[in-house]
Amino acid sequence: MYMMGIYILPEGMHSSFDKELARFFWQSGDSKPKYHMVKWADICLPKDRGGLGIPASRRMNVALMLRWVWRILQGDGGLWLQLIEAKYLQGRPLLACSLATGSQFWKSIQGIKNGIRLGLRVLVGNGSGTQFWLDPWLDGEPLRLRFPRLFAICGDPAVLVSTSPLENR
Repeated sequence: MYMMGIYILPEGMHSSFDKELARFFWQSGDSKPKYHMVKWADICLPKDRGGLGIPASRRMNVALMLRWVWRILQGDGGLWLQLIEAKYLQGRPLLACSLATGSQFWKSIQGIKNGIRLGLRVLVGNGSGTQFWLDPWLDGEPLRLRFPRLFAICGDPAVLVSTSPLENR
């Protein structure tokens, strides 16, 4: 369980975990296998959807990794966050960072990043925390990728929406 909070485990390990958990659940005390009246996938569903709420290992692994993503996005982390910012982010927001090399932890974070984009919405507000070129805007993609020639001639790549010279604010 500890490793699930630090790395995205290979699919083979998830299959093994789920298999052992199912075996424990279905096996009787005399080591004889029981008849399965419900699919294991149905048992792993949340209670409000008819399951028992037993989490599948893949879903648990992603949920535990998302805790780290949340802490990075919130800026809550102390020394470990300073290390991540210095080594990998280098002044860029997490979702704009495309560096897929580094530690296994960082590769795991990068591996679930696309799933985060699907459910993430940013409230621009006054624009003081929103980067014009680097934050995801169109289909979760930063403007720097959508308009690379404009980005190449911009004066300040990390300009905030609140400080950019826009007409009719």
